[in-house]
Amino acid sequence: MNDEKFNFDPETKGLFGTFTYVWLIFFLLVLVALLLYVASSSISPNKFSTIRQAFHAYYESAPRFFSPIKATSDGISIGLADSDPVLNRLLLRLQTLANQKKLDPKMVVKLTPAGLVIDLNSTFLFQGGFVTLGESAKWILYQVSRILDVKSVSYTIEGHTDDVPIETPLYPSNWDLSAARSAVVLRYLVAKGIDERRISLKAYAQFRPLIPKTTPEARERNRRVTIVVVPQSQPDRLSR
Repeated sequence: MNDEKFNFDPETKGLFGTFTYVWLIFFLLVLVALLLYVASSSISPNKFSTIRQAFHAYYESAPRFFSPIKATSDGISIGLADSDPVLNRLLLRLQTLANQKKLDPKMVVKLTPAGLVIDLNSTFLFQGGFVTLGESAKWILYQVSRILDVKSVSYTIEGHTDDVPIETPLYPSNWDLSAARSAVVLRYLVAKGIDERRISLKAYAQFRPLIPKTTPEARERNRRVTIVVVPQSQPDRLSR
């Protein structure tokens, strides 16, 4: 019997020439993919939907080490907002402000693929339900403006209403009301030092609700002004 030790060579000769570990792994991956494809064809639509929902729930709850990839009309866009160091610093400072002053749900801050999003409840912002800023709202907006006043970002102020129609001489529709509210917040931020060359506004009326329901609580949440902050180099990178 040959007592010679077995020397494992990572490169062995096969029918088609050199066959390495890399090729072995490649073929194994292809085989696994084919097996999964065949197995999925035998799963009922209901079971497949359940599995898909389970994966989606896990993805939403799992820690985000990478930003989501989204399909757009122009191809595939990778959301880089989650990994932007400037936006992350602003997020931490705004969350500290919100926690210290117990602002939730008056002010809700989150980081999304679209950028840093600050939702400000309209009932908190405006006195009398229209477009006059309250004193507490002015103080909060001033603190927000101090945090956001950095040169490397730009801002979009979005106005949102609930789905209850409005028709007054000053505000004939929810479009007019949402535009007026976003303009009031924009002007206040500019007055407090935000560069007017890097700020814009949008009005969405009732068509971008946070909660697509008609309950009083949902309508309360949907009436808001949103500040969206993105890096200056890519101000229109993604839409929400």
